[in-house]
This record gives sequence, C-alpha cells and structure tokens, in this order.
Amino acid sequence: MKYIYFNFAGILQYYAKPNGMVCTPREVRYPTSLCPTKNAVVGMVGAVLGIDRADTEGLDYLRRSLTIKYRTTREGRVYTDFQRARQYTPSVKLVEYLSGYHFDVYIGGDEELLRRIYDAFLCPVYIPYFGKKCCTTNEDMIPETFELLSEEEIGDVHDCP
Repeated sequence: MKYIYFNFAGILQYYAKPNGMVCTPREVRYPTSLCPTKNAVVGMVGAVLGIDRADTEGLDYLRRSLTIKYRTTREGRVYTDFQRARQYTPSVKLVEYLSGYHFDVYIGGDEELLRRIYDAFLCPVYIPYFGKKCCTTNEDMIPETFELLSEEEIGDVHDCP
C-alpha cells in the first residue's frame, strides 16, 4: 500500500472520542482524543473533496478505502475551554483541546484516490479543520509535491483509533 503524508500542527486540535461526551445535571464535557482519529481525518478528507457531512455513503466509502496512520512528533498540553449558556440545561459546556501537539499523518489507499485527495487539499471544496471550526489547519500541513510513500518509508507509526 502507498501513503501520502500530512503535517498536523494546528494551534488547537480537537478529535472527539467515540461515545466520549459526558453529561451531568450541571455540565456537558467533550473530551478530546490525544491523537487524530480515523473519523476526524475521514471527515477532513471528505470536506476537501466536497462530500457533504450528511452523505453517509460517501464518507463510508472513504472510511473503507483509506488506511490512516499517525506518529506523534511533539506533545503539547490539553486545555479545557469553559463555556456558559444560561438558556440551556445543563448550562456549562467544557470542551478539551490539544495545543502544541504535532502529528505526522499518513493516508494510505489506491494511488488514484490519493492523488485526488492531495489535489483536493490544494484547492478544497470545504475548508478543513482539526475537528472544530476554531481549530484551523497549519500552513505547512500539505507537502509541496505529491509523493507516494511505502510502508518501509513511513517507519514506526500507529493506526488512528
């Protein structure tokens, strides 16, 4: 299998944990995963390709067709954003964000699909984010040239959860 490389190093990043939301009568907590999740990367790829969030078939196709791996190259901190909304119950919302983390992300799959993904990141249909709209991508996220990498070239990496 061949892979393309991306550098995830946004100022803030949020990767929802599956079934991770915790509710109490007073607050709702949204914890973040400490690494990019497959759902987050598939969603970002879908956005740049122009696949609507409601198009479950299109996103499922990407989920089945792509292998996503990562390596943490710099650890940062987890920050909690405290938000208050008096008109809702529960009235307190706590959202965790990663700050200062850097990840090498490798997306693997069919060469033609990888080429489409790379080109879409250069001219996206929808703007990609690291999980939430406040988590903008870094300028050097996309390599300057399209290059396919082998398993041996990417080295010791982990599967995205």
